[in-house]
Amino acid sequence: MSVKTVVGGRLVVHIAVLVAVLAGLMFLAGALDEAGKSGSRTRLLRFAPGVFTTAPFVHEYWEEVYLVDGDLTVGNDAEGKGGESFPPGTYACRPPGAVHGPFKSNRGCLLLEIHYYGQ
Repeated sequence: MSVKTVVGGRLVVHIAVLVAVLAGLMFLAGALDEAGKSGSRTRLLRFAPGVFTTAPFVHEYWEEVYLVDGDLTVGNDAEGKGGESFPPGTYACRPPGAVHGPFKSNRGCLLLEIHYYGQ
């Protein structure tokens, strides 16, 4: 996916990329085909301060996550309370089928995620 294109000397950001960035998600490389269970992707995921999810996640691909900046709490309840906090530099590797989350960030955070299917 091209993040930007120069048209007539002007920089044009593709609308899908702009929407993803505004939503806190930026795909860097690759494509993950969840229906075909193939491929890989690398992305940045940003949580705004105070954001939290309310339910655990589970998926059928490998996931490696590195907390680049900010704070991340794992295992909060549906109201965003509780859980275990992690500092920048934290790394996690989750195999397919691993239940993880919910997540929250008090000050906001930036995650580098790598998703892929095993051979």
